[in-house]
Amino acid sequence: MTNSTESPASVTYSLITPSGFPILFTMRDEKVSELITKMETLEPSLTKKGYKPQEKRSFEKKPFVPQPSASGNKCPKCGAPMALSKMGKEYCSKLCWKNPVPTVTQDSNFAAF
Repeated sequence: MTNSTESPASVTYSLITPSGFPILFTMRDEKVSELITKMETLEPSLTKKGYKPQEKRSFEKKPFVPQPSASGNKCPKCGAPMALSKMGKEYCSKLCWKNPVPTVTQDSNFAAF
C-alpha cells in the first residue's frame, strides 16, 4: 500500500449539537470493519448526549404556495380572490388566465352534415 495521508475509510455525520449548532463530525480509519465498530459505539453515545441528525437538505425545487392578498381584491374576470406572487404582485388565485374559456364563434357553431 502506498503512503497516503487520507484514510481509506471515513464517515461524516451532519449533526445538531445539544445547544442547536449545526456541525460536521468526521471519523476515519484504515479498515472499514474498524470504522463500523466505532460507528456502532459512537451513534448511541451521540444520541444519549443530545446530538440530533440534521434534516436532509436538498436543492429540489419546493412548490410555491400562494399567499392570499390582504387587499381583498377580486379577479375582474372570474371573481376569485386575488393571491400574491413571489414578487408581491396580485394575480387570480384560480389561475383563470391559464385556462381560458373558449368563446363561441360562428365557425365553431358550424355543423357538419
